[in-house]
Amino acid sequence: MGRISRFSFGLLAVIAGGVLQACGSSAADSRTGATASFERAYPKLAFDQPIALVRRPGDGTRWYVGEKTGRIRWFENSPNASTSTLALDIVARVMNPEKFDERGFLGFAFHPKFAQNGKLYVNYVTPRPDRSRISEFTSTDGGDSFDPESERILIEVNQPASNHNGGHLEFGPDGYLYSGFGDGGAADDYYGNGQRMTTLLGKMIRIDPDARTAKAEYGIPADNPFADDSVCRKGSGIATCAEIWASGMRNPWRFNFDRETGELWVGDVMQDNFEEINLIAKGANYGWPIRQGKHCFPTGSTGCRTSGLTDPVAELLRDEGGASIIAGYVYRGNRAPKLRGRLIFTDAGSGIIGSVHRDAQGNFVRELLNTRADYTVSYVSFGEAADGEMYVVSLRNGTIHKLVLGPAGNGGK
Repeated sequence: MGRISRFSFGLLAVIAGGVLQACGSSAADSRTGATASFERAYPKLAFDQPIALVRRPGDGTRWYVGEKTGRIRWFENSPNASTSTLALDIVARVMNPEKFDERGFLGFAFHPKFAQNGKLYVNYVTPRPDRSRISEFTSTDGGDSFDPESERILIEVNQPASNHNGGHLEFGPDGYLYSGFGDGGAADDYYGNGQRMTTLLGKMIRIDPDARTAKAEYGIPADNPFADDSVCRKGSGIATCAEIWASGMRNPWRFNFDRETGELWVGDVMQDNFEEINLIAKGANYGWPIRQGKHCFPTGSTGCRTSGLTDPVAELLRDEGGASIIAGYVYRGNRAPKLRGRLIFTDAGSGIIGSVHRDAQGNFVRELLNTRADYTVSYVSFGEAADGEMYVVSLRNGTIHKLVLGPAGNGGK
C-alpha cells in the first residue's frame, strides 16, 4: 500500500489517538490582537456522530444535522432547543463500520430553489463494494421529512480504499452543484489519481443536477473547463472528465463559498508535514501528489515540477497542530467583528483555530487565533447561520459549538 505514515489517512484516523502535541496556549496573534474559541451551543442537544450542519436556503429558523451513520435530523434554532426530528434515514444504504472510519454519510446540500422543488442532495459511501454516491431526495412537506424511496442516483464513484472520500456538497452562487473527491485513499496517491484527468478521484467537480441528459442524470455546465470532454457518471472515463472543475486534490474534505464575493475556499487534507487551504480557480491544478503545500513531495525531495500548478493560499504545519484541516466560511457575522472578512479554519485532530485574509497589498496572511490543542472534541465541519455567525460540530462528542472572540471559557466542553 506504499509508505503509510501516522497521518496518511488524512481526516479521521488521527482523532482517536490524540497523537499531536499541544502547541502553546491560547494567545493573541500580534497582527490582530484577537483570540477565538468554540463554545457550546444548544446545550440540551446531542447527536450521533454529526458530520454536517446545514440550513434551508434563506431560512434561519432551523438547523439540519447530518449524522455519519446515515441520518439527517432537524431542530428549531433556539438556544433552548431540546429535541430534534428525524428527516431522512438511509442507514441501511450507508457504509459505516467505525466512528473514526472515513466512510459513511459525508455531506448534504439543499437545492437553492428548495422552497419550490423540495430537493436535497447527499453524498455517502455505500457498502460492498465501497462507492461514493451523490443522490437526490425529495421532500413534499417543506423539509420536515424526505422520502427515502425518492432517491435519484446522480453519480457513483468506486472507492479503492477506505479513506480520502471527500464528500462535501455545496451549491455555488451560480446555481450549480459542487463536490470534492479524495484521491482514492491509502497513502502517497497510491492509485495515481491526483493528476489523472480521466477520473473524478482527486478532483473538485461541478454539475447541473437540473439538466438530465441521455448520458447522465445531470448536465455539464457549458463553461466547465473540460465541458466538451467525456461524462464520467461512474467516476471515470476514456477522456478528461467533463465534470472536473479543479484537480490535484488529496482529500478536499470541507469547502465553502464566501457569501459576499462568491469565492470558493477549500481545506485539502495533506499527508506528512503540511495542510493546505486553497482558493479554487476554474481549471486549476493544486499539485497533489507532485507537491503538498508549496513543497515537493515526498517531503525533503527537491526539483519537482512547479509549472502549471497553483499554490495554496495558506499552510498549516504538523508542529503547529495540523493533522486534518477543516475549512470553514469567510466570517460575515457581528459577534466577532475583528474576524470579519477572514476565512476561519480549524483542525480535526487538534482543535486549534486560525484565519486567512488578504492584507492591504493583496497578500494572503494566515494567523493562528487559538493554539491550545484539545483532543476531546474532533471538530469536523462548520455551519453558517443566516446572520453570518459560525458554528462547528464535534464528531466525538456529538455536540454543536459556536465561534466567539476571546479565549475558551468552557473550552468547548
